[in-house]
Amino acid sequence: MEPRSLCVIPARGGSKRLERKNVKPLAGKPMIAYTIEAALDSGVFDTVIVSTEDEEIATVSEEYGATVPFERPAELASDTAQVVDVVDHALEYYDERGEEFTELGALLPTSPLRSATDLRGAADRFRDHEEAEFLMCVTEYQFSPFEALVERDGWLEEYWDEDSFYGTRSQERPDLVVDNGAAYLMDVEAYRRERIFYGEKLIPHYMPPERSVDVDERFDFEFAEFLLERRTE
Repeated sequence: MEPRSLCVIPARGGSKRLERKNVKPLAGKPMIAYTIEAALDSGVFDTVIVSTEDEEIATVSEEYGATVPFERPAELASDTAQVVDVVDHALEYYDERGEEFTELGALLPTSPLRSATDLRGAADRFRDHEEAEFLMCVTEYQFSPFEALVERDGWLEEYWDEDSFYGTRSQERPDLVVDNGAAYLMDVEAYRRERIFYGEKLIPHYMPPERSVDVDERFDFEFAEFLLERRTE
């Protein structure tokens, strides 16, 4: 089968921490627009869709060039719905119409600073690695997880046990990275088998922290806006 790539952008209308964040104006345009434009401009995907139950998100998404082929079922738009269930629904929609894809991308609209160049780099790395079945965009931790503390009975304690790396010099610790939510690329067969975005044969695509902001709360939104406005100065 000829290789074909589907990009799914999951965007529900509800958001408890930051109301209507997917369509909230961010440095001059709705936040979801940045993800749609990056996906389309990258040239990585044959089809770019937005999965939503929300009429306003659907309208905005189509205005910026994405396809909204269906209305997401209400049960997949709740607080407890998982992104994998949303992706499953999208694949099933195309299965029913006889359209098959070999590669799958999931892009969260809460990562507006990820660029088309980031996506092209991730896709090149994924496609050039013969054994890779999954790719995840990652970045360095802002603070070392080895320095984590936890409050127990009112007292702060080291989270890790005494054999951990707590208190060691940074150069003595392993280099750790964290999922930044910018992009997940997958072989469709592998995804169907494991139903997860980070299967066993997972490789990273590294991104700098200034393009790895994940908008969850107002501070994240304002920080992303600050960085975007600096880009245009």
